[in-house]
Amino acid sequence: MQMEDRNLVPAPSSPEIALPEGVTRRFEDGALRISLSIDIYGLDAIFRSCYWLTDRCYVYLAPSQDRLIEVTLVAKEGGVDVTDQLAWDFVNDLIDQRLRIDVNRETRAIREMIIAQAFAETDLIDDRGQLVSEAGEARQPSSDDDPEGIRTWQPAS
Repeated sequence: MQMEDRNLVPAPSSPEIALPEGVTRRFEDGALRISLSIDIYGLDAIFRSCYWLTDRCYVYLAPSQDRLIEVTLVAKEGGVDVTDQLAWDFVNDLIDQRLRIDVNRETRAIREMIIAQAFAETDLIDDRGQLVSEAGEARQPSSDDDPEGIRTWQPAS
């Protein structure tokens, strides 16, 4: 095998062949429809992934059966091969977007505390992890202050 051959990545097969039966459908004009579970990906991730493709393909969304959404893709330039590659990019981006949304949700309290501290005139938390009242005195946090329990100071063991 020559050196340059090792860097070549084989083109993925058509999504309608590689994905489970019934997930995709090819139309005469080359468009490809993909049925997605809202429970797995979530509408936010699906919309975000669709948005990132709008410069390269036309995207149409339609509700399907219970908890499914159908996404139809057709490349703006090129044929079936380009649409297939865009479909694979879309499927990969779905996972990326879903993970970003999950991480965003999980770290929301930390980000909000960092932003609040950045704009506060005084410290919001003392060096022992206790919330500080407006008078500058430590106070006991309530469940509303820290629903995830991430601001509770614990000594290192």
